[in-house]
Amino acid sequence: MIRGEIEELLLRHPFERFVIHATSGERFEVRTPALAVLLKSAIVIAFPNSDRRVIVPFLHVASVEVVNGRRPTAWGRLGQSTLPVIGRRTAAANPLCGRRRPASRRRKS
Repeated sequence: MIRGEIEELLLRHPFERFVIHATSGERFEVRTPALAVLLKSAIVIAFPNSDRRVIVPFLHVASVEVVNGRRPTAWGRLGQSTLPVIGRRTAAANPLCGRRRPASRRRKS
């Protein structure tokens, strides 16, 4: 279900940026369809002008929000979207929700 909704957003013309909210609380903005690749059970999002990329399994996608052309503010918060959030999941639907990596295994930013 989530995969189909993300695929629909990637194929939409004209393309509208969207944000994937992970169950860990992280948010990943997809600015152009060329920076995202759909796999069978995950999405790979590349970051422009860097070698950084992230793989987000569909099980860890909490919601998908269309940005409607608004840029995130300096603090990383997004403006209010006029479209509803697609595919919201609750913690009960995902048993891994709320789990964090041990401090020794967290990525360095």
